[in-house]
This record gives sequence, C-alpha cells and structure tokens, in this order.
Amino acid sequence: MEALKESEGNAPMTEAQVAEQIMIAFTGISKLIKAEDQFSSFDYENDNYLFEIKSRRKAYDPWIIEQLKLDTNIELAESVKKDFIYVNEFEGYLYIWNISKLIRQDYDFRFHSRKMPWQTDFDRTQTVNKMTGYLYNKDATIVDTKSTNP
Repeated sequence: MEALKESEGNAPMTEAQVAEQIMIAFTGISKLIKAEDQFSSFDYENDNYLFEIKSRRKAYDPWIIEQLKLDTNIELAESVKKDFIYVNEFEGYLYIWNISKLIRQDYDFRFHSRKMPWQTDFDRTQTVNKMTGYLYNKDATIVDTKSTNP
C-alpha cells in the first residue's frame, strides 16, 4: 500500500497529546483516562468509549486495522457497554472511526491475510501473516488539531 503523504519531518503526536486534542475537539465527552496496564489492548478510556490511538509518519487512504486488535477491543468494549474508537494521527490531523458504530452498520472491513512486520517498532525485517482490514477517510471524523489550537 502506498502512502498518500509522508511526514514533513514533524514528530508524531504522543498518545497523551492526541487524547488531549480529542477532549478539546469533543467538549461534551468525559475525560480520557490512560489505560492502567501498559500492555492493554486499548490506550485510553472514558465513560462511553475505549480508544486505540496510533500516530503515523505516513498518511493512507485506506488505513489498515488488524482484525485481532479490532476483535479484542470490540469484545472488551461490549463487555463494559462502551464503543471502541480507533484513532490515527498524522501531522496534527486525527482520523477517528467509531468501530462499534461501523459494525452496527454492517461496515465491510474487507479483512484478508497480509504480510506485516512482526512488531511495529522493533525488527522490521521479520514478517508474519496477519488478518487486516481497511478504514477509509470518507468514513472517518477528521479533526484538524491546528485549527482547534490557534
């Protein structure tokens, strides 16, 4: 998959910065709280949502989501009566999908097997087949954090 755009050298936002921007953009939601377990399948939560946050050095359309991550977080979210939100950040833009809502609307993620790095931030030479699907920008809520922080 080819990137639409590569970073212009700006450092990606941290998960904490993304969480803060979500609370600024969506003033009506309750405070986002970091997951207590560093190995949790999600990064933040609040009264109504579980959030998985990714900051990227490249922009895509479509973005990739791993089926295992989706299934794990959907199951957990349903067990605590919350929705699962997936966020990709690129150069100050937040691409936000309510995965639970997409599933309720019978969204077609087009899951298929794909060779992927074993671990994102470590040895990129070792690959494994993973079930992945797609999330399109047209289905996202897109927030320009630069416009919310003049």
